[in-house]
Amino acid sequence: MIVENVAYQQAAIEQLKLAGFDVRPCSPQGDDKGARLSAVAPLTQNGTILHPCDGTRELEQQLVGFGIESHDDLADAFAYLAKRVQEEMMKPEQRITFL
Repeated sequence: MIVENVAYQQAAIEQLKLAGFDVRPCSPQGDDKGARLSAVAPLTQNGTILHPCDGTRELEQQLVGFGIESHDDLADAFAYLAKRVQEEMMKPEQRITFL
């Protein structure tokens, strides 16, 4: 579970960890929501991240209407998740060498 590590959410992170959840804090690092979305947009554009046919209508509306939609929390959460995917893709593959 990825939780933004700012202000009130820090308490939520601690409570979730105490309840046994695997929580990974993330920091906005000064970026605004628009910058976070722009940084990961290529992952959707190139097909690295795909959306299922059903169940993502609200997310897709927020992504397409970002900046004019009254809500953008799903779009922001998507940006954090996509960033984590991007980071995992950049890790070198671990290889086992037999002697």
